[in-house]
Amino acid sequence: EVFKDMLSERPVGNLQLTRNVNQIGEREIGDLKMLMIPTVYGDFPGAGLPWYATVFGRDSLIFGLQTVDLLPEITRNILKIHSLLQSCEEEIHSEAQPGKIVHETRLNELSLSGRLPFERYYGTIDATLLFIMLSHRYYRQTGDLDFIKSIEKNIMAAAKWIDEYADPDNDGYVEFAPSGGGLVNQGWKDSADSVNFADGRLAEPPLALVEVQGYLYDAFKCLEKLVVLFDKQEMASLYASKAATLKLNFNRDFWLENESYFATALDKNKTPVDSITSNPGHCLMTGIVDEDKADALADRLFSEDMYTGWGIRTLSSKMKRYNPFSYHNGSVWPHDNSLIMLGLINYGFSEKAKRLASDLLKAKEKYRDNRLPELFSGLSILETSGKLIEYPASCSPQLWSIGTLFVISSVLAPDSA
Repeated sequence: EVFKDMLSERPVGNLQLTRNVNQIGEREIGDLKMLMIPTVYGDFPGAGLPWYATVFGRDSLIFGLQTVDLLPEITRNILKIHSLLQSCEEEIHSEAQPGKIVHETRLNELSLSGRLPFERYYGTIDATLLFIMLSHRYYRQTGDLDFIKSIEKNIMAAAKWIDEYADPDNDGYVEFAPSGGGLVNQGWKDSADSVNFADGRLAEPPLALVEVQGYLYDAFKCLEKLVVLFDKQEMASLYASKAATLKLNFNRDFWLENESYFATALDKNKTPVDSITSNPGHCLMTGIVDEDKADALADRLFSEDMYTGWGIRTLSSKMKRYNPFSYHNGSVWPHDNSLIMLGLINYGFSEKAKRLASDLLKAKEKYRDNRLPELFSGLSILETSGKLIEYPASCSPQLWSIGTLFVISSVLAPDSA
């Protein structure tokens, strides 16, 4: 009732409470309202405070994946805004390409003057795939065919981007090499040192990230269904074939036999980047992982070098670049863990998912403001005698972390698988 009453003051979606929402309360609803950016097309969720109160592609689309079952109207707004900001041209400075979904927008002086490329910046390798994934999930949840048909040209432009730009060497994998003055790494771990080998060497681009290939597989499966809605039935078998081929090659090329785990990327020489990271956990959400590899993947995520007792680290403590206070090389990100939770449920590892959900709630309770922040340190419970050590510059509130509470509620619901 608190949930519904708070929403009634300023709606942020026409909620249909089809699942347990015991973990969502006054704090989360207030934070979500705080992040909303009013537009003529509806409220759009900004990524986080204090540094990211603007339109971000990846952040908002992942929030949509986390919440589409409870907040479909926000998902619709997210898809609409990204359709309007989708690139129609190729431009090196902003890394724009036709059909590509925006990474971020900035209205500060340096961006508006062109000295930085962030007025509309497109240096993201995954947002376009996430846009396709979320479009299908929105339709599956709502049956809103009219809206999906209204963005048909945007979905098909995103599909064309995959074919014409995302795989420049035609090896079947989506990869990136920075071309402008923006980000060196263009996956969700976008700090400059985030893609590294076990011995600490930085991987050289073009890079094919492991989780991005999972998103690509998911996007192909979604397109297989979406094209039928667009009266393009003849294309469905093409996307089914693309998905099947990708899954076969992925499980061969990314698998590290000596680790019984997936590489975090392929580098410019197609060498597997052998660091042990949380990234492969996202692949469980997409279904690209072969069944005979899923058990080993799930077990490693909960091994001592990856699991802190509060959540899953971004990088194994056995790796050379591990630092529990690094932004992407050893910290714990709630949203990263939420996508892994969705994958654990997808592959039937419900007990592991519930353990992770419960431990993230314990982490939340350690904060004075009772918020899950953007990230926290990767020090384990044993190392700190039960104290949770904060990351010193974490956004809070942060959109992905609010979305994580929705996933936790779903996982801990009495009727959860």
